[in-house]
Amino acid sequence: MNPLFEKIKSIVYFASLELYSIVKDSGVVLIFFVAPLIYPALYSFVYQKEALQDLPVAVINLDNSQTSRTFINMLDATSTLSVAEKVQDFHQAQQLFLNKKIYGIITVDKGFERDVLRGEQAHIGVYSDGSYLMHYKTVLTTATKTGLTFGGGVQAKKLLMSGVPESQLMAKINPVNLVSKPLFNASGGYGTYLMPAIAALVIQQLLLIGIGMIGGTHRESNEGKFVLPKVVTERGWESWFLGRALTYFFIFMLASFYLFIVIFKWFEFPIHGNSVDVMLFLVPYVLASVFLSMWLSTYFRFRVQSMMLFLFSSFVFLFVSGISWPVEAFPPFFKWLAYIIPSTHGIQGIVKLQIFGADLTAVQPQLNALWTLCLVFFSTAVLRFWQLSRKQELHNEI
Repeated sequence: MNPLFEKIKSIVYFASLELYSIVKDSGVVLIFFVAPLIYPALYSFVYQKEALQDLPVAVINLDNSQTSRTFINMLDATSTLSVAEKVQDFHQAQQLFLNKKIYGIITVDKGFERDVLRGEQAHIGVYSDGSYLMHYKTVLTTATKTGLTFGGGVQAKKLLMSGVPESQLMAKINPVNLVSKPLFNASGGYGTYLMPAIAALVIQQLLLIGIGMIGGTHRESNEGKFVLPKVVTERGWESWFLGRALTYFFIFMLASFYLFIVIFKWFEFPIHGNSVDVMLFLVPYVLASVFLSMWLSTYFRFRVQSMMLFLFSSFVFLFVSGISWPVEAFPPFFKWLAYIIPSTHGIQGIVKLQIFGADLTAVQPQLNALWTLCLVFFSTAVLRFWQLSRKQELHNEI
């Protein structure tokens, strides 16, 4: 029989054998099949609203005039803030804030109406939670924009009364017209910003944890040694290695399709790129993650160790990807660490393809890095499994 056909037959045999062993292991089933379905849907559901709406704040109106009440009504009419409490002193507002009933405090100083009517600068105070970036940004930005809008309205009335024609009002009030057009993430949504990175990281981390659990289980059942099964030594460890890798690859390519195509369309996250380009880009990403996981899996003595290590490494890998802090600002060690982790290039490439609408030529640096890592981790994993097979051969001879 043709040797090539025999080799392919052995690879397919070991792939089906690995799939069967995965299905029998409830813990691995949870990691390989249940987690990819639930995690992305859960994150997407939480971030579906994209931006904060009707964030409750308290207002202290020390002026208590018609003009100050008009300003407060304008503030309450915004989509991002809701005037939930109107209090008389700062201590009362502070207690509401500490009890998490409000997320910001806005004060209108005494003499607000007088200063406005005189054409003098009126003052409002804005107190927002600096420990929570989203709350801080929402309260401060909304209060600032409302104040500018209110001031523009007051100025417009004065100009009309002084005889300035309506056609010249805007030029007088706002000599420089700033047109702001957010690119790629028009709503400024948190989900649009974070979901591509989370989805890409989920693929790598589940592979590391799941394959690590398989490796740990293998050693647990062989008294702490990574012993190749008898059928492997008979048919060849190379076919076993490739068959296992093939199984993991196909499982997580299907998971990737669900994550980046189905989930994004289901929850209506913007997809500016080509879905075919996204799936082609994910091929080296999944392969690099598979080979990295297979290599590391041989070092775990217990199945729980992979969960303990890689579950908490998610925060580190997300950080070094550059999604939360620019890579240019990293110390040299973290730049080096970022380069050897597949998720760094995977996240950067996916963001460009899914959110920026780039094509494969625009993510060529990330593709090159992923194929390089794929080759490096493949070689490392092959060398490791070859060493294990040699040890077993020598042990059998003895």
